[in-house]
Amino acid sequence: MNDCRCIPRLQGLIRLSREALLAIARVRQLMKPWPLLVGSLLACLCWLVEAAMLQGLYSAMGSNIDLGQAAVISTATSLGGGAVAAAGRPRHQ
Repeated sequence: MNDCRCIPRLQGLIRLSREALLAIARVRQLMKPWPLLVGSLLACLCWLVEAAMLQGLYSAMGSNIDLGQAAVISTATSLGGGAVAAAGRPRHQ
């Protein structure tokens, strides 16, 4: 009787192992110099564009900040939003 219960668990473990090996292969592919460089440059470019847009928004509201301050504000709000999303929504009773 225990053999019948063990087979689905074993199949699930095999499937999980395959997925883990595929994920490791994908990470290994991304750690090659060229994709890593291109991905990092694109991320930096997006981060600078976001900071420039935030600087323009603050400038339109009459508060002049420089690009460095806008980058810090943008990064802090992104990290804060990520932390809240990772923690999940608070449950109210």
